[in-house]
Amino acid sequence: MLNLDLQSLTERHYAIQTDQAFWNFNSAFGGWLAAVVIAAVKLDSQFRGEIITKQMQFVAPVKEGQLHVSVDLSAQRRTTDFWRVSVSDEQGRLLVTADIAAAIRGETDLSYSAKAPETGAADQYPPLEASALTPKWLSSFDQHMVAGKPLSVNEQPKSVVLLRPKTRCTIDAQLLAMICDTPMPRTFFASQQLRFASTISLSTHIYCRDDQMPSSGGGYLILETNCAAIHGNTANQEVRVFREDGLLLATSYQTSIFR
Repeated sequence: MLNLDLQSLTERHYAIQTDQAFWNFNSAFGGWLAAVVIAAVKLDSQFRGEIITKQMQFVAPVKEGQLHVSVDLSAQRRTTDFWRVSVSDEQGRLLVTADIAAAIRGETDLSYSAKAPETGAADQYPPLEASALTPKWLSSFDQHMVAGKPLSVNEQPKSVVLLRPKTRCTIDAQLLAMICDTPMPRTFFASQQLRFASTISLSTHIYCRDDQMPSSGGGYLILETNCAAIHGNTANQEVRVFREDGLLLATSYQTSIFR
């Protein structure tokens, strides 16, 4: 399901080819790049624990061709490590930066989680088909729109989608980061016209342990997406991803600019 064929060039320096299956409008899909930077960190011999957070800045559009990925271990603490990843093109131009924290998770006596939105069976809702406006990769998912109507003026630019891989696959930090970037831009829920947006920052925060991620062939994920502000030419997007039983797996936040 993922093209994460990172080729080692030197220590902590990799190359990877872009793939049209992960193409979004006129540049590489941001979710794919999120998976790439996480995968590069997990390849490192000093990687330990689990991915906790990933924060990315998109400096320039990522065009077709070979990308160079460089990894640096910025700091290592008792249970938490801090990584910096940069993605450049073949000419050495910086395209993406990412800061990633990985940690050995612990257990405490405190527990709280936001509640998942209530949904019925997936077949009660219209299917959400992949289109020319979305990465081809999205066609590998079964999606149903529970709430929200794209390309219309909604009272609130909020949507709820049920999503499940069509084929058996392993849900991990890389795939979860990609899924967090699958919701349509919030501008699609605030206007009847297509208002394309370019992401300039994207963060993912994972709250579940690796062994709590849905098993292969599991049920639907619930994606609840909202927006705090669309102002000037800037919009934000906030995503919550729940397991079918209501466990909050991850949240994602991004800021984009649009015309």
